[in-house]
Amino acid sequence: MYLETSGLPILDAGGNLTGYRGADTDVTERRRAEKALAESQAQVLALFNSTNDMIWSVDPETFGLVTFNKGLRDYFSTARFEIKVGMTPERLLPQSMP
Repeated sequence: MYLETSGLPILDAGGNLTGYRGADTDVTERRRAEKALAESQAQVLALFNSTNDMIWSVDPETFGLVTFNKGLRDYFSTARFEIKVGMTPERLLPQSMP
């Protein structure tokens, strides 16, 4: 069982501590849900990075990278160039030839 405790000091008229008033909340189910979510996220991340296919998502307004996988990073990254969150297509792709 997991408990979350909150409390406040009780002071007398002279400002001296006479006790505490508090409440305990059972957060066991929340902890189980958080653990299950973390495990699920780890599995998705492992799958996301286990392929050589390039997977990414972009911000719909700026078209900057939000997330990307190892396949995309390996394709674009070189010794002098590192792909980063926020990069736009103009930074990733070479200028088209006339």
